[in-house]
Amino acid sequence: MSVPWSSIFSDVGVLVRLSDEMGTLSGTLSADKEAIRDAFADDDMNHVLDQPGLKTLHLSYKPMQTAVRTLRSDFADLVLRRLYEPANGLHIASRSPDEVFRELVHAMREDSQTVNASVVTLGTPTAYPQNKGTALPVISKVLDGVSSPGAGFSELRYYSGLDSELVLNERCAIRCVEGREKGHARGAEKFEINGWIDNGKWSPQGEGSGITTIYGMMKTNLSSNPFLNDYEDEIFPDNWDIVSGGANVNGSTYDLAEAYIGGKYLIYSPDEAGPEFEMTQTIPPIEMVSGKKYVLALAYRQSAGSPASGSIVCEMKGTGYTAGSGEKVTIPYTEWTTDWQVATGEFICPNLMKSDWRISVHVDSADTSNAHNIQFGMVLLGTAYWHGGFSVVIPPGSEPTVKSDAWRFDNSNSEGVVQKYFRRLGVQLPSDNTGNDELAS
Repeated sequence: MSVPWSSIFSDVGVLVRLSDEMGTLSGTLSADKEAIRDAFADDDMNHVLDQPGLKTLHLSYKPMQTAVRTLRSDFADLVLRRLYEPANGLHIASRSPDEVFRELVHAMREDSQTVNASVVTLGTPTAYPQNKGTALPVISKVLDGVSSPGAGFSELRYYSGLDSELVLNERCAIRCVEGREKGHARGAEKFEINGWIDNGKWSPQGEGSGITTIYGMMKTNLSSNPFLNDYEDEIFPDNWDIVSGGANVNGSTYDLAEAYIGGKYLIYSPDEAGPEFEMTQTIPPIEMVSGKKYVLALAYRQSAGSPASGSIVCEMKGTGYTAGSGEKVTIPYTEWTTDWQVATGEFICPNLMKSDWRISVHVDSADTSNAHNIQFGMVLLGTAYWHGGFSVVIPPGSEPTVKSDAWRFDNSNSEGVVQKYFRRLGVQLPSDNTGNDELAS
């Protein structure tokens, strides 16, 4: 039985439109408040702003907020009822939202049906001035197929590799709530990420994506000797295999001030005609989950020389797998600096991993005109945490994170009307960003 898409989304569209129109009230309530405040902002009336009636003005809107939430809940139930109707041909086994949305997505993909895409722009985390540590969170909108993108969202296989359209227009903050004083290891501190909307108390939508507890990247790290502190005969790092360039590798002498973390680091110092360098570490496939997103983090710096070409690459290797350009850490020579830097790259774990599955760090350089010295201080492989439709990892910085260190960023989402509605229900529908939708938004 063919699915009557036009009929379904015509009916659903009415409920979406009504729900969206109710949502516009949340934008006017804050403006109403400001208009009232402005009316009393003259010097001779400024004292009125401190009156209890104005300070608690938003409370008068509470009954209406409750009514809007109730109606939206009723509309959501009607949408589920409409999608569940046997005449649709969607073959839905139950009326649970998760089951309905999974079958809806499957049928839309099968029939090449889309809604207008939402376009998410993630902000850049900015450290608070009072921070003591130097860690910097890394956020990403690339979804995987086995993780829930956050509270209230289902995991769907079809999400794998897609850009998230589930992010709210909101400000987010990440704050360290427990550090080494509570026994958390360096790089595995406890954080809270909080998303909120500036006019949240006026909005029937609530106050943003809420709070999620996450941890530093060392909490899920799978690499051994990750800070390259331990060496065999002070030359080769423990648990790492030097595949090429071994004659030009050495461990540093102990120097806490110079090392990234822990006192030592790896030095690659080829002569002018020196070979390219590669070191690897085998990761047991049983340690990883197929379809899950993982992140590689590499700390590096250049302390001598001026190469005119080349790059540092950190990636996963293994039989049957070749990392794509966006699935590895690649640092061209133009970005090498004398200060420690951390670069990250993310990838979706493949379905099949053989016994040679490994992390590879290599320096590829055709330049032999000038000797150069490259140092490595950290190689991590860990999973991402999810909040509000995006992922977060926090690699450790060269200075330890302490309690109350924090970062802030603003996310935006230019949402299609239908996609926005279903995002509230917890699912991202197949979408099209060309503007040529088969289904009206």
